[in-house]
Amino acid sequence: DFDRDIYGRTLDVEILEFVRPEAKLSGLDELKQWIARDCETARAFHARMAADGDPMRRFPLGSRFRD
Repeated sequence: DFDRDIYGRTLDVEILEFVRPEAKLSGLDELKQWIARDCETARAFHARMAADGDPMRRFPLGSRFRD
């Protein structure tokens, strides 16, 4: 989970893993469910990466931007 003030900053974004294809949803409740699932998928991905040491080691672009 990311919690920094980045308002007004330029970011480089790199897609690290495909989560799911686009889908048409029936409404707000279903959208909320999908967002929650996507968050869990992303957290699991980053947990796997962290368990392997430096999570950005495999991604050269990301390693340039660590604080």
